[in-house]
Amino acid sequence: MIFSVYRLSEAKGSHLTKKVAVIGLDSVGLGIAQTLLRAGFETIGCDLNQQILRDFETAGGVSVPSPGDIDADCDGVAYNLDPGNVAKVYESISNIALPQPKVTD
Repeated sequence: MIFSVYRLSEAKGSHLTKKVAVIGLDSVGLGIAQTLLRAGFETIGCDLNQQILRDFETAGGVSVPSPGDIDADCDGVAYNLDPGNVAKVYESISNIALPQPKVTD
């Protein structure tokens, strides 16, 4: 698994919206997303599992079907992905400027 968090607000200036996206809502990603919700962040979640997305919405999160649907005005993006999925996710979130991760085996 690859886990990374990017704080985008530094690139945008000092304007913080308290909006964060979490891609990959397995046990680690879901725990992070729930913590962000409890801390008062508007939290967007993305996962392939529709039941996890429904549960996330019930908990107060906003779910999106694809990483490409994540708002470009997020303050940060966290992801927890299998290495084989990183390139696909990066291609689908071209609306958000993220540094390329270093992937190692």
